Amino acid sequence: KSLKKSLSNISRNMGTKRIYSLDFVKLVAIYLVLWGHCIQSLIPEVGSGEGKPVFLYIYSFHMSLFMIISGYFAVNIEGETLKKLIVSKFRQLIIPCISWGGLIILTDIVFNHLNNWEEGFKTFVFEIWFLKCLFLCYVVLFISKKIWNFNKLLAILFVFIAAHATSIYGLSCMLPCFFVGLGFAKYKYYLLNHLTAVLFFTSITYIVLLQWWDYDYAKYTFFNFFKFLMALNDPTVARPMLEGLLKEFYRICVGISGAVMILSFILLIFAKLPNVKLLNRLSVLGQYTLGIYVIQTVLLERIIKSVITFDASSFYYFNFLLAPAISLAVLICCIVLVKLFLRSKWTSFILLGK
Repeated sequence: KSLKKSLSNISRNMGTKRIYSLDFVKLVAIYLVLWGHCIQSLIPEVGSGEGKPVFLYIYSFHMSLFMIISGYFAVNIEGETLKKLIVSKFRQLIIPCISWGGLIILTDIVFNHLNNWEEGFKTFVFEIWFLKCLFLCYVVLFISKKIWNFNKLLAILFVFIAAHATSIYGLSCMLPCFFVGLGFAKYKYYLLNHLTAVLFFTSITYIVLLQWWDYDYAKYTFFNFFKFLMALNDPTVARPMLEGLLKEFYRICVGISGAVMILSFILLIFAKLPNVKLLNRLSVLGQYTLGIYVIQTVLLERIIKSVITFDASSFYYFNFLLAPAISLAVLICCIVLVKLFLRSKWTSFILLGK
């Protein structure tokens, strides 16, 4: 009875301005980002994760988790015009990308001796990919909702084509997670009342699917909808794309099951421990995740990476002691910097999109 009462309280709180449990999920997610980037950056790279199992497991769900939370809050765009949506999301998501993109290039020039402007341009375009992907998700959502009102099948087709028009920013894998978040917002009361079952089902699904997860998770031929249509009579082109589509579907299922597993686990913790002040205080830090994400691209992925690297042979020592400790230190530094930037309306706007 006490668990049901606590879950009922969480349900009601999800209509309020700040939701402690979801803020805590965001804090956990950004810490996992730092942990993964620490392993990726500070040990000499070997393929896309070969020899880095901790990195692989973190990367199996952590950005999916972020996108599901983002999709949950996307329900708030109801009633907005396309122009208002683009302006607000450009300010919130793209302006920090532009500002920090410039800072990343300057950092690369100083610390990594960047002297190739073509490489610098690619960095500017593709770095901080998640925020750019999230911006596109909002635009696709808005247009698809308009189409949904008069033809649901056409709306689903539009979302599929939009996700597979280009391979940039991981839109094809992130957009389904975004819509899962929307679904969670719509059916939150039902899901919260069956949270233990959701945790059990997603845990089993994630553990089973993870048996085929390896360092080649990102190596497949992207299914480009338009190129596929033009190559229907050429099986040497069409077949690898279809195989890539299946592998992409597998990645999405792994990401969503792992993300929902973590999400439901944390919600259950908050339901069982509703009055733990430490959890609520830590949750407040979850509101700084955008700032932490952009700052770490310079601080961790460039400056710290250029100063220190570690031997890949000390697996347990680095992955389970050093990397978590460095990630925690970076997290604290980023939070301090975010709070400093928030003191000025100009740095708040230019660097954090506030």
